[in-house]
Amino acid sequence: MTTVAIVGTSASRGAAIARRFGAAGHDVAFVSRSLDRLGPVVCALRGEGVRARVYAADAHDADALVLALDRTAQDLSAIEVLVYDPPSAPGARQHVLETSPEEIQDAVDRAVVGLVTAVEYVVGGQRVLGRGSVLGITDDDALTGSPFAAGAAVAAAAVSAYLGMLRDALAPDGIQVARLVTAGADEHGDPSLDPAECAELLWHLHTHPAQRTASVAAATDAPRRVPDGRTS
Repeated sequence: MTTVAIVGTSASRGAAIARRFGAAGHDVAFVSRSLDRLGPVVCALRGEGVRARVYAADAHDADALVLALDRTAQDLSAIEVLVYDPPSAPGARQHVLETSPEEIQDAVDRAVVGLVTAVEYVVGGQRVLGRGSVLGITDDDALTGSPFAAGAAVAAAAVSAYLGMLRDALAPDGIQVARLVTAGADEHGDPSLDPAECAELLWHLHTHPAQRTASVAAATDAPRRVPDGRTS
């Protein structure tokens, strides 16, 4: 038995991801700033027979994040799957001409530095297992180049570049690296997406190493489910 570690994410999406991976026999660890928000989710999962825990850490606090991941491996089982889905920085969704250097830096720190920290921790264990996945979730700002979400766009582009390099570097070790792109976010950066659909696509990426990205859109957008056919 191995663990899926879910860093960030909303309670609804996190619950859906946990149920999908838990149904396949994985333990579940949430790493979140808010224990209260995910506590009820963990209780529900345990009632369904899934071993689950939640650990407090901010994604861009490297020391706290490493401690949470270390406790995960000790309390549950080896981390096979990392799902990284932190919330956007407070100033990430402003017009490019109204976004300060500090706000760009904060957006990148939250999106990229935490991801690099988490990857640095989990890859060693994944290499021992001989398998694993690193799955990042970003919105489509980097693709659309929206001037009204400058920090988010820069951060998403950085995550995309990092995951692309990581995919090539870890492929010889049998470790999958892929990205789920979400479309249809509102002005607050909260996608109106079906959590179960997101979870199913993440599972698909985990179990199909040839696929590097998948896309999912909100109910008001079409198409709703668009797996990307590119292969490595």
